[in-house]
Amino acid sequence: MTQTASPDRIFSYNRAIIALIGVLLISLILINYVVLKQQRQNLMQEVREQAAVELAQAATFMTEPMLRMRLADIEQFIQQWGANNQEIVRFEAITPLGHSLTAFQRPTISEHLFVLEKRVEFADTHLLTLKLEKDYQQTETILVQLRNQLLLASLSVSITLGIILWLLFRFLAIKPLEQEIYRRHRAEEELAEINRSLEERVRKRTREIKELLDLEIYLREIMQTVSDINGLLLTAPNLKTLLTQACDRFIQRKNYKFCWLGLLEQGAIQTVYHASQAPVAPGPGAATPPSAPATGLDTPPYSIDDPRSPFHHHPAARSLRDHQSVIETSELYPHSSPPWHQPSAIDGFQQMITLPLSQPGGTKQPLGVLAVYTWRPEGFEPEEITMLEELAGDLGFAIYSFRHREELNRLNAERTANYEETILTFVNMIEQRDTYTAGHTQRVAEYSLKIGRQMGLPKEEIKRLTKSAILHDIGKIATPDAVLMKPGRFTPLEHDLIRLHTVAGHEMLAGIDMYANLAEIVLYHHERHDGSGYPDRLAGDDIPLLARILAVADAFDAITTNRVYQSKSDVPTALKKLQAMSGKQFHPEVVEAAVKALAGATPPDRAAREIGEERFCTDHRALCRFSQTPLSDLERERFAYFFNDQLTGLHNENFLKSALQSNQYQSLYLCHLQGLARLNKQQGWEKGNSILRLFATELQTRFPEALLFRVYGNDFAVMNEEYQQISQEEFAAFNSLVDTGISPIVRHVDLTKEQSFTLDKLDQVELSAS
Repeated sequence: MTQTASPDRIFSYNRAIIALIGVLLISLILINYVVLKQQRQNLMQEVREQAAVELAQAATFMTEPMLRMRLADIEQFIQQWGANNQEIVRFEAITPLGHSLTAFQRPTISEHLFVLEKRVEFADTHLLTLKLEKDYQQTETILVQLRNQLLLASLSVSITLGIILWLLFRFLAIKPLEQEIYRRHRAEEELAEINRSLEERVRKRTREIKELLDLEIYLREIMQTVSDINGLLLTAPNLKTLLTQACDRFIQRKNYKFCWLGLLEQGAIQTVYHASQAPVAPGPGAATPPSAPATGLDTPPYSIDDPRSPFHHHPAARSLRDHQSVIETSELYPHSSPPWHQPSAIDGFQQMITLPLSQPGGTKQPLGVLAVYTWRPEGFEPEEITMLEELAGDLGFAIYSFRHREELNRLNAERTANYEETILTFVNMIEQRDTYTAGHTQRVAEYSLKIGRQMGLPKEEIKRLTKSAILHDIGKIATPDAVLMKPGRFTPLEHDLIRLHTVAGHEMLAGIDMYANLAEIVLYHHERHDGSGYPDRLAGDDIPLLARILAVADAFDAITTNRVYQSKSDVPTALKKLQAMSGKQFHPEVVEAAVKALAGATPPDRAAREIGEERFCTDHRALCRFSQTPLSDLERERFAYFFNDQLTGLHNENFLKSALQSNQYQSLYLCHLQGLARLNKQQGWEKGNSILRLFATELQTRFPEALLFRVYGNDFAVMNEEYQQISQEEFAAFNSLVDTGISPIVRHVDLTKEQSFTLDKLDQVELSAS
């Protein structure tokens, strides 16, 4: 309703505002008058001061002509100055006697004139008096314009302030008064309305309380149903029992006369559980569980995604596709669509609700759908829907849990069945990583079996021993490739990394129940009888018996196969080596049994590796003398990674260090390319690299039978089995060095002396006896 006020009151308010505007306007006019008056005085003062300055300048100019009596110059100056200054009305020069010497006169009708005089003196002598009369009409014009502008501004400010004050007064004073009047009037009307409707409100409130009480009783019944079904989640022994009993609990409510629950698999309802208060004859071929009454449901499956399927339009299918509850009234319900073969089973229902049985998290496809039909005239209540949705979530979680438990049981069974295959796969992976020890675990298991039988161990212990032998190097899965696959000797740090494989293997096996009894054997199979082994430096009988046996079998296989640090030995020699280490590295009883058990052992004599090595050694005969050789392309790449120079393809200093310790060579020539550093600096590194590659190619052509090395950048080495004379001039004649300014410095080292050498790098490669 629009609020209005008395016209007389508004008129009085407007008169007050107009009066206030008038006062403001008069005040501003008075202020403007004072300001204009002061401004006029200031401007006139400035005009007079400016005229005085001009007159002083004229007096200064006329002093000299007056002293020289050049009256013509004085007259010319006065006439010219007056003509150039439009504000001068009269400019006159008067002698001390009062006679006019000369004068400039301009006609004017202006009333705004002022006069200034200036005495011209020299040495206290009065020479001349200058009289100047000026027109300040222009200044008056400016003052008039300023006055008009100020008057207009005052008027605008007064009106603006008046409007602002009127608006403020209107909304801060008048508006509250009008609102108060309206509020009181409205309060009187509302009081009358309250008095009229009080009785109706009391009747309505009484009716609402009764409805709320009935609703509370109804919701308590629904809550009890939900509680009963939640109890089944904890007590049901299996999924079928849970879902069957859940449907039975639903139809125990008066208004829930029918419900069904379908499990979704592969895009269709495959299994259905149902319950009904009114039994209906089953459809053709439909199997009805003896614990549930017959219903009008068709036999599944019911497809939910196929538009050609009648069930595609069913609310349950929509609920599964959209992951949300769907409520349908009896008028809109598709009675003729599956899963019904007798729609009379749900005749007379008011509403039905379908609820997806979601998985935990709710992001994946539901596990099934719950459909509940109510014959209650009001249908489903919002609180009832919320409880049913929560129950559907609980049922979904229970279905997921049962299925997850079944899947876990199946996986545990498979895991138990496949553990051994998995572990053996790990062992195979290790041997594939390090093909130099291919077949090692199988041979160690075979040797351990023979030693165990020789010592009369029980069958269970022998079985445990052979399993431990197969798994004894499982910890090498954690050993870095750079160490495990290294084709040369190990550094102390690399030895430490290798030794960690016993601890890693123990940790892997200790966490697996079926292998926990093998973990200790794997952990201690590198302990020594004298206490110098690893990882715990156990000694004597403190080392588990099976670990002692495994240690001997492991060592026997290492001795009878080629390793990077030694060539293989035959069986008699290997057994003698074991006997030599009896009481030191190995337990005497185990060595005694091994000598008997392994006397007839047949280590692999013609392994595929060795056949491949023969072909490789045809081209690398010198290399095969002291190091394991690569067989496959992968191994050749690995060999190149560790021992080849990336720029030239020759062997690097690491390989030279190994070769110096092999005692297979007699002659070594070191060639230092002096001047290469200077060439790199002058012509760039790419030029130097090109020379190094060409020089390496010429070395390979010139010395095909020798081992060739590039060492520390500018140094090369040529190593031969027998002494070969190589002169410095021979290197200097290489095409790669001609006209480059690079000079080869060649030195020969006799390797036949009984000493080993170490490799040092100063300005060039140095060899020193170690």
